[in-house]
Amino acid sequence: MQVFNSYAVKIDVNKLKLIIMKNSKTLVLVMSVLFFAFASFNASAQRGQCCAKQQMVQKNDCSKVIPNLSEDQKAKIDKLRTDHLDAVKPLREKMKANREMRRKLMSDDKQDQVAINANIDEHAKLQAQIMKLRTKHISSVRSLLTDEQKVAYDAHHAKNRKADCCMGAKKGMKHRKGKMMQ
Repeated sequence: MQVFNSYAVKIDVNKLKLIIMKNSKTLVLVMSVLFFAFASFNASAQRGQCCAKQQMVQKNDCSKVIPNLSEDQKAKIDKLRTDHLDAVKPLREKMKANREMRRKLMSDDKQDQVAINANIDEHAKLQAQIMKLRTKHISSVRSLLTDEQKVAYDAHHAKNRKADCCMGAKKGMKHRKGKMMQ
């Protein structure tokens, strides 16, 4: 039995080795559990991103939900969708800038209620413009379809009311976790 007299403390070496071995086994176990938990979380998060992107591509492609589309119909729908997205994009950018301005106005120590109200009114006008463009787009697409295709298209829109498939619209609050409702 060896005894250390450093700092006037007597320690049994065998007991010290036992304590270190127990702690090291526990440490290795905890580290390996954390490693595997982190690795599986990271993999599932990446898989989730991939699936979400793939689902959005599928939702934005009306040809997947409308049966028996001719090549001519597909080309016309694609052109309508492209034109619609081009028309909506600047409005969405204005809405984004509008939201940022409202956040800035709301975070000021001395809030200007008149400016906040004007900002809200502008936001509502932009939303109304987008809604009008969306309904015009839906009508344009429907005008290209047969009665059978209209049934499938309308059913898809009824099921995904907040994610109009041909416009790249957002799905609502499900995909905006952690953000304030605008």
